[in-house]
Amino acid sequence: MGGDNQTTVTEFLLLGLTEESEQEDAVFGMFFGMYMVTISGNLLIILAISCDPHLHTPMYFFLANLSSVDICFSSVTVPKALANHMVGSKSISYMECMAQIYFLFAFGTLDNFLLSVMAYDRYVAICHPLHYTLMMRPRLCVLLVAISWVIANLHAILHTLLMVRLTFSSHNAVPHFFCDPYLVMKLSCSDTFINDVTAFAEAGLIYAIPFVCIVVSYAYICSKVLKMPSAQGIRKAMSTCGSHLTVVCLFYGAILGIYMHPSSSYSLRDAVASVIFTVVTPMTNPFIYSLRNRDIKGALRKIILRQDINDGIHVPMTDMGGNSKTMVTVFFLQGLSGKSEQEEIFFGMFLGMYLVTISGSLLIILAISCDPHLHTPMYFFLANLSNNFLLRVMAYDRYVAICHPLHYTLMMRPRLCVLLVAISWVITNLHALLHILLMARLTFCSHNAVHHFFCDPYPILKLFCSEPFINDLMDFTDMMTTVVFTVVTPLVNLQSLE
Repeated sequence: MGGDNQTTVTEFLLLGLTEESEQEDAVFGMFFGMYMVTISGNLLIILAISCDPHLHTPMYFFLANLSSVDICFSSVTVPKALANHMVGSKSISYMECMAQIYFLFAFGTLDNFLLSVMAYDRYVAICHPLHYTLMMRPRLCVLLVAISWVIANLHAILHTLLMVRLTFSSHNAVPHFFCDPYLVMKLSCSDTFINDVTAFAEAGLIYAIPFVCIVVSYAYICSKVLKMPSAQGIRKAMSTCGSHLTVVCLFYGAILGIYMHPSSSYSLRDAVASVIFTVVTPMTNPFIYSLRNRDIKGALRKIILRQDINDGIHVPMTDMGGNSKTMVTVFFLQGLSGKSEQEEIFFGMFLGMYLVTISGSLLIILAISCDPHLHTPMYFFLANLSNNFLLRVMAYDRYVAICHPLHYTLMMRPRLCVLLVAISWVITNLHALLHILLMARLTFCSHNAVHHFFCDPYPILKLFCSEPFINDLMDFTDMMTTVVFTVVTPLVNLQSLE
């Protein structure tokens, strides 16, 4: 499809974990069950943290982000494996494979950084408890998560670009249920020296530095715990770290099991370790944190029993950072209506539309993934459609298809398509980071009622008691840029048609 003589492979074959049909059925059932548990368990964690003001602390903020990443990380590989089994296919297009590699690197790296940030949070809580609210103020927490997202996406785009530069011949069988980057790289007929060196140097640092931070944090924690006079204090300190330490051991143990072996070999042990890394770890995290954490269990119990989670809650008017300039720690979403009857109608309407959105989008992704006729740039972009930038990419794709049909496969080759999607994700995250940093620098007063059903940035800007001139300027510039690109791109394409 790429029209490039160097790349003769347009799809790969995912051989899975076994070639026997009976075992494939068992693996399908196991993966389907674990995936459902992963989604429901992590969503419950996010719901509990979002709804209970007791859990609006840095530790649970990071945990909610970790649960979100675990959902995405598991969704990169498992749905495709399940879809292939259902339709009796083993194929995955070249572009889908590269996209899968990109998101594997992105969410795996993000998991790694969030675990490191959570270790630092525990270090501050135990070793500097009196300064905890000052050191782990909300702005720093948001900044740490935002930086983690940006680094993870830059890391992913680097390795994806190194992967798409490789050429592949007739060998396209991957002995796994997903596009493992290292197994795919072995199929290349070009020199992989740069990929190997980058993986050893840059990827090694990406995983080694957070791991060292975790080890150092727990070294200080252990030193502090051993100096505690009471056994009760020791138990309390270790209870706050036990869940996180268990997840860390499972995560890095799986990584060591996958990659700490000779590159020429691939055994059953490696397959098991990769399953633990991509499927088991995201599934077990909710159990580890909920079973060992009384706050999470209490919040889930209140949700299940439909108790008022705000009973007895008096939200302080000073922030977690102890900063007198910021007096708002929570916002109140007023919704679209203040009448209970209308709220019930909106709830039913939103629930129905959300379920239709999820099921409809999943059906489109499933159809595109399973039908080789749809393994084209247009449908690849449609399956990845998630932001405004991709709409412009799709407009360019249609322009090339109509104005240059004879050169379409050459101009819209798979490598370019993967690159455009990866760049879209990086630009989107950098754009989000910029506006979050501008929002976090402002201070709030006592007004915290948002007249909407979500945190719309523009109504929130009106609640600031500091000068939002820079934010307004950036919003205006961003809006004008969006309008110009959105309007100019179709006009240029139409002009070319004439």
